[in-house]
Amino acid sequence: MSHTNADIARLQAELALDLQNFTSLLSSNKKAIARIEAGARDELDYAALGYTLHNIYGCVENACLRISKFFENGLSKDNWHRDLLNRMLLDISGIRPAFFTREEYDFFDELRGFRHVFRNIYNKNIDVHRLIALQKRVDEQCEIYFTRAVERYMKILENLRENQTPTRDYKAEAIAVANRLARDLPQSDKNIVRIIGFGSLFEKNRNFTQNSDIDLAIEGGDILKLFGIVNEAPIKVDLVDITDKSDDFSRLVRERGILLFERDKKTP
Repeated sequence: MSHTNADIARLQAELALDLQNFTSLLSSNKKAIARIEAGARDELDYAALGYTLHNIYGCVENACLRISKFFENGLSKDNWHRDLLNRMLLDISGIRPAFFTREEYDFFDELRGFRHVFRNIYNKNIDVHRLIALQKRVDEQCEIYFTRAVERYMKILENLRENQTPTRDYKAEAIAVANRLARDLPQSDKNIVRIIGFGSLFEKNRNFTQNSDIDLAIEGGDILKLFGIVNEAPIKVDLVDITDKSDDFSRLVRERGILLFERDKKTP
């Protein structure tokens, strides 16, 4: 899939925002565990701590989802949370490098598993021992792992931007060619009265690709002579003669086309 520099810059900005939100969520997590370490032992205190871990993984998952959608997409409907994280371990040749190292993946997979249980706990009690054990790993590894992964990927995306082939604006190139022809053709044939542009190039809501033609209509002049000139243009030109014609096509060209040249008495 081809991406523009703007697409890549947008993903970089989104990942930067995810990292900012992640930092804020870690702050909430530190407050929750501080309450427990200070002596709070109510089940609601443990639930609050679990909720912060739930939110931290949700933030990490958002970043993973952005990357997957940007590069390859196509997640399965079943177990997509696990599928998504598994993808972040993959280095997909020709598409994208891995987001997580094995060490980072193993940690976030444990956090994902906890988040799954926490979201579906309902009438069951929180496993406090598992919660506190996971919290210790969060204290030691979470910030380092996610920050490192995002910063590493930012550099990868920056390299991708720097090596990106500039996107050609075929429509702008064709407009320049059409304007040049509108200047040169009347100089070559003094009998040209009018040059009108029509078709996809001159309509705002239509695309112009590398396979499109420049459509020009002329009034006056020797069209056979002009064919030789337009055939030298870098973009294919479809030249039609509507001199003294009043058919529906010629009428529509005059009504809806773009006037590129009109000779008056002062025009040499």
